[in-house]
Amino acid sequence: MARHLIEAVAEPVAPCVLADQLGEARRFLEARLRALYTRLLESEADALGLALKHGRVDLRGDSRPALLNARVRDQNPTEVVNMTATLVRLEDAARWFGTADPDLTVICAHPTTSGVAGPDAPAEPDLMMHGSGGREVWVEASDVVTWDSNDAPKGKLRSLGVRPGSAEWRDHRERYIAGSRVLGEKLAAGGVLKAWACFRMLAVEGSTRIVEVRPPAREFTTATARAGDAAQA
Repeated sequence: MARHLIEAVAEPVAPCVLADQLGEARRFLEARLRALYTRLLESEADALGLALKHGRVDLRGDSRPALLNARVRDQNPTEVVNMTATLVRLEDAARWFGTADPDLTVICAHPTTSGVAGPDAPAEPDLMMHGSGGREVWVEASDVVTWDSNDAPKGKLRSLGVRPGSAEWRDHRERYIAGSRVLGEKLAAGGVLKAWACFRMLAVEGSTRIVEVRPPAREFTTATARAGDAAQA
């Protein structure tokens, strides 16, 4: 069974505190990735591409962040690159929600890369937060940078419990996607995903777009959305 590079967070924590922890893990991974690339580039290897593909990012050392899986001693560069991109999105999202709505508390977080969720996959968002009055906020991170396939955004929507044509997901939960500029703009435009949900570009934090996800033809009236509007006013 594959080991996740970043541990899941299962203890309640403030969103901004989680953002700091995610940032610490991201910077560590980026530094180790940079060290591998520098070493290979300076080695003047005959087959640089092959060396990069089969190289391993050394993750050992006393300075390892708390979120880094202690059992993972090294990792392939591609996985580390993907993980750092995911961490950027979650870090930005956690910081924005923690600033816009300090009442929220992170209940659990799964800052790991994963495949596209299938039609029957259970809802399991990357970030789950609770607030007063029984509020539940779900956030899914995505670093999609092209729009050549709808499979990736559909998988992210499934992770949020979105099921097109079904009334089951018309519940009290607030749902959001934290993604790239391209993904944010495409979701906000709707397109073929209009049958799945309504999308509203809510905020920008760093390089990340926060997009609200609601059932079709339902107004965007969540407390967090109002807080975002007030912050931008």
